[in-house]
Amino acid sequence: MRCGGATVNVQDALAEFGIRAELAGVTEGPQVIRYALKLAPGTRVAAFKGLTEDVQRALGVDSVRLLSQIPGTSYVGVEVPRAERQVIPLSEVAVHDRYGVTLGVGVDVDGNTVLMDLADLPHLLVAGTTNSGKSSFLNCALCQLVKRKDVALFLIDPKRVEFAPYRERAHSVSTDVFEATAALRQVTRLMDQRYERLEAAGYRNISEYNAAQIARTEPIWPRLVVVVDELADLMMDAKKVIEPLLVRLAQLGRAAGVHLILATQRPEAKVLTGLIRANVPSRLVFTVANHTDSGVALDRTGAQNLTGRGDALFRPVGSREPVRLQVAWASDADVREAVRQ
Repeated sequence: MRCGGATVNVQDALAEFGIRAELAGVTEGPQVIRYALKLAPGTRVAAFKGLTEDVQRALGVDSVRLLSQIPGTSYVGVEVPRAERQVIPLSEVAVHDRYGVTLGVGVDVDGNTVLMDLADLPHLLVAGTTNSGKSSFLNCALCQLVKRKDVALFLIDPKRVEFAPYRERAHSVSTDVFEATAALRQVTRLMDQRYERLEAAGYRNISEYNAAQIARTEPIWPRLVVVVDELADLMMDAKKVIEPLLVRLAQLGRAAGVHLILATQRPEAKVLTGLIRANVPSRLVFTVANHTDSGVALDRTGAQNLTGRGDALFRPVGSREPVRLQVAWASDADVREAVRQ
């Protein structure tokens, strides 16, 4: 088999460095080929994991990701880029519900559709360099959310152009730090008002409240979804104001139906601060510049070895290992169709 212009023989590549392994299976995903390997008795996984750059050079490919364990098996894994990548159209993964915040995101290495439910996450950090696929994911998510009857979108777009197509369908689109601050304060006030009503009515969360409202045929509360396209711009301009608002929403938002999607091209500690990372535990990380950025964005290394163009690692809250997936592509036609409905 050829991949990235070089004949792939992972067993020979590993043997160069003293790692003996038996090939147990091959899985072809949209973006990568994953080789499942059974290490020879006595071989330490740590020795295998430390060979990423050596194996990449031996195979003659642009990137390699080594897995200490393929979930559900006793095998280690070697993931190598495909020579020809598959594009996943939004139509193949989109969730067409009229209500709720479950989204189709993409396809994993095994060919399974990956779903994301904001109600469970309940917030998400998204990181990735230019052309990594971050914007494609945001469009993928928004194309589904704008169609939901019980979702109010608060979009924050310091670049001024990314969220422009959604202006007529969103509750608000903020393009500078002053508008963004006002929008976050508005969401905070709505959250506080909801908690007051929940306490007065004896409900624990938005799901219980809305179920009771539906039974009485009365209006329900929409989910309030805040999407920030470039968090770094806000943090550089007004960290002392923006960070406390985001942290408070992240800490208290779940029961009141408030969800954050915070995206950045610069997953640095001064942007994704300790407080933000601690309160937004779910992550979707595309290729980043180095292992340091991967550690900040994903709480572990590995994202620096992704191949770009929608190749991502998804680690929802409570998950031990991230899932590798190819994020779906939302075309301009998909965006126009979504906002037109």
